[in-house]
Amino acid sequence: IDLLVTPGAEASVKTMAEARLPPGVTIEEPRLRKEVVRRTVAGFQAMLSAFALLAVLAGFLICYSRLASIFESRTWEVGLFRAVGLTRLAVFVELLKESLVIGGMGTAIGVVAGAAIGHYGLPAVARATAINFRLPIAVVDAAPASGALLMGALVGLGASVLAALVPAL
Repeated sequence: IDLLVTPGAEASVKTMAEARLPPGVTIEEPRLRKEVVRRTVAGFQAMLSAFALLAVLAGFLICYSRLASIFESRTWEVGLFRAVGLTRLAVFVELLKESLVIGGMGTAIGVVAGAAIGHYGLPAVARATAINFRLPIAVVDAAPASGALLMGALVGLGASVLAALVPAL
C-alpha cells in the first residue's frame, strides 16, 4: 500500500500506521524501495553482461572451429603458395587478412542486428521491468552510444583475428 502524506507528518503517520498493522508487516519509506530496485536492476545488468561475455566466447569458438576447417580444407593452396616461393609469414598474413574480411562482414551484420535488437527490445524490457516493480512506465529512447558500437566492432574483429591465429599457423 502506498501512502502519500503531507511533508513533515511522515513520522506521526508511520507510528499510527505501524500500531494498526498485524505482527510481521512493516512500513518502508520509498527511498528504501528505490534502493532495492536499483540493486535488483544492477544485478540484472551484471547478469546481462555475463551473458554477453558468454556470447562472445561462443562466437569465438564457432569462428575458430569454422576457420580451422576452412584452412585445413585449403592446405593444398597453402602448399601451392609455398611452392611458388611465398614465405610462411606471407601465407600466414594472407590467411589473417582473409579472416579479417570474414570477421568484418560478420561484425557489420552483428552491429546492425545489435542496434536493431536494442531499438526494438529495450522498450519492451523497460516496460516489463516497470510493471514488475510497480513503477511508472518510462519512455525509452534506444539510441546506441557510439562507444558501444565501436566496442562491438572491435570485439568482433578482434575475435575473428584471434580465432584465426592458431589455424593460420
